Amino acid sequence: MISVCKDIRKSIQNVLSIERDSLNELIHSLDYKSDVLVKLCHECRGKVVWIGMGKSGHVARKISATMASLGTPSFFLHPAEAAHGDLGMLQNMDIVILVSNSGNTDELIQLIPTIKVIGCKLIGIFCKSGSILSEYCDLEIVLPVKREACINNLAPTTSTTVTLAYGDALAVAISELNHFAAKDFALFHPLGALGKKLLLTAIELAKASKEESSVLIGQITKDALFTITKNHLGAVAVVDGQAHLAGIISDGDIRRLLESRVDILELAVEDIMTKNPVCMKETVLAVEALEEMKKHKISVMPLINKNGQLMGMLSLHDIIGAGIV
Repeated sequence: MISVCKDIRKSIQNVLSIERDSLNELIHSLDYKSDVLVKLCHECRGKVVWIGMGKSGHVARKISATMASLGTPSFFLHPAEAAHGDLGMLQNMDIVILVSNSGNTDELIQLIPTIKVIGCKLIGIFCKSGSILSEYCDLEIVLPVKREACINNLAPTTSTTVTLAYGDALAVAISELNHFAAKDFALFHPLGALGKKLLLTAIELAKASKEESSVLIGQITKDALFTITKNHLGAVAVVDGQAHLAGIISDGDIRRLLESRVDILELAVEDIMTKNPVCMKETVLAVEALEEMKKHKISVMPLINKNGQLMGMLSLHDIIGAGIV
């Protein structure tokens, strides 16, 4: 086993401590300007455009991506590309957020005249006050960074960490104002695990087909019991000759009847079924079906088409198996 050098561990701890202290200071230094910025982005009818150079550019790109994934239209604009034609992407409805440690980045300064002519609202997020860029911004946010965690106080470390955390906080705060829900997140991440789970329709999850989960009116309770045993759903739907849903029988229904009657196995299924059972259209999202099942405290539910015909049975086990719960 390789021995751990205490000096190395101390160095790592020192970096984390410096960045932690700056984050704590940020928490306690927030003022009305952050409130204004969140409201501006929330009410923006265009896009929130992030611009930064070097390490600040990497941070700005990530914040923009986070905003977009949380429902705020946003994109990153590289200042060099912007100066060579990409400023044409901007419209006067947009908000432009400049990210710079010093606030004196030449590549950002050269963009100011065109941004002003276009008419964008201009926001600056810097780590030093009294910068050149601050003179042109409609709103300036100065983050509390006393020193970089680098041993020479040079490499962007604390400044990038604090800026990134602040950007994440902005993105989340805006999404809360937008009432951004898990299903919205899934909508923007259709190929992600969450998207696949939350965008699944009920019928896609239903493992039991209508043939495996139903009996016909006129059949007897014995047939229903065999079908329940075979499909492992704990229930069976009752349909007419055209597959229209007529009712449902659960294994609990059968047990309760057995307690009160000597012989129920020869009874017609329509005599013991629950009429007009809770059901949903096959096309509803699985998460919506889950909410309905929770509301009625049931573990299995028939799925029907627009004509009221049985298409399958969805069970709570199917939903759990998909990882939605």
